[in-house]
Amino acid sequence: MSYKPTTPVFEQFLTSATNVFAAYSAGGIVKATVSGFGGGGGGGGGCGGENASPDNPGPGGGGGGGALMKSFEIEINLAHQIDVVIGAGGAAGTGGPTSPPGGIFGGTAGGGGGTTYIMDTTAGVVLAAFGGASGGLGGTSVLGTRTPGNGGVAFPGNTVSSNTGFVAAGNAGSQTGASALGGNSNDSSINAQLYAGGAGGGFVGAGGAGGGGGAGVGGNGGAGGSSTGNNGNPGTSATANTGAGGGGGAGGGPGASGGNGGAGGSGLMNVAFDVPK
Repeated sequence: MSYKPTTPVFEQFLTSATNVFAAYSAGGIVKATVSGFGGGGGGGGGCGGENASPDNPGPGGGGGGGALMKSFEIEINLAHQIDVVIGAGGAAGTGGPTSPPGGIFGGTAGGGGGTTYIMDTTAGVVLAAFGGASGGLGGTSVLGTRTPGNGGVAFPGNTVSSNTGFVAAGNAGSQTGASALGGNSNDSSINAQLYAGGAGGGFVGAGGAGGGGGAGVGGNGGAGGSSTGNNGNPGTSATANTGAGGGGGAGGGPGASGGNGGAGGSGLMNVAFDVPK
């Protein structure tokens, strides 16, 4: 058996790109290891406080979930056009405006993180895909019933009222005047706290704090917004290419709007293969 020397290739993609392996088009079909993650979920917005009801400030929004790293072994035809799409971080939820008594102006949910994928465009086939995380829900208050927003999780379309036992989950917002917990770690350490949620208002009548975003592979989740004075402060956005969740916005005090959530962090992809010399 003759030995054919090869050259190792490693490419990391932080943004979407087209025809990424054109320089290796003579390399034929190669086996490749592809790893990556989608975008983190956006934080939910805090609920606005009611105008003429001092005992009914708004609860906080939930933090977005963090995306999980996955890896696949695939074959790539280097003679084809190969495109890479990096999933965007989930959009930030909007804080609710102030409302009259019995208000219904809750914060909106944060957006889910986008999918990261590699595609053989010539053949029209997706070779590997990495899903994004779900966004946190907005805080709501209807006829005096305050409901903090649930936290997002590492898989799309789901949320949790408590992130205990969930890897990379964001935490729910808090009830009025109370602090919220941080998001969970992206590793297997159950319920490990990597980033704090927002601080509570510290007095009766303050809005609830936003929940912390779940940690991504590349960094911590965004902090939840704090309720300082009568203000519902915004959650912190996660850093790009971390796959982390954005923090939830804090609820507004009486007559104050809720804070916006923070945006999730975008995804990332790594591709490694050998080409003949």
